[in-house]
Amino acid sequence: MNIEVFRETNFKDTELGPLPEEWQVVRLGEVFLPVNKKEREQKILDHETYRLLTVRLYAKGICLRGEETGAHIGTKILYKTKVGDFVFSKIDARNGAWGFVPEELAGALVSGDFPILSLNFLKADKSFIEFLMSQASIW
Repeated sequence: MNIEVFRETNFKDTELGPLPEEWQVVRLGEVFLPVNKKEREQKILDHETYRLLTVRLYAKGICLRGEETGAHIGTKILYKTKVGDFVFSKIDARNGAWGFVPEELAGALVSGDFPILSLNFLKADKSFIEFLMSQASIW
């Protein structure tokens, strides 16, 4: 990292300590907004095939868990994801199980054990959030 960048940056004092002047301190509830799960519901039919997502541990992101027919899926209501959704595991969030849905996995489904949030791009930068959430000290 080029330290010269920081020498030319003006800092301000905040409750989090010194931050670059152009940065804002915002609350997590302003950064992530819950999606309306009712609008994302997908009823599971036994004869249809569905793409399912999972979230890898240690901030390794989202991947395709597999494709299953509805007859092999225990719950009969799942939730559709969209590009850029932030999805995490209720059980393994403490182990960094989270990620943003990439374009190639948009439309894949998750169960109710995986909350879906929308990033407020007016309050946070996605790249910064990815960096921040990749730090083990955050989980």
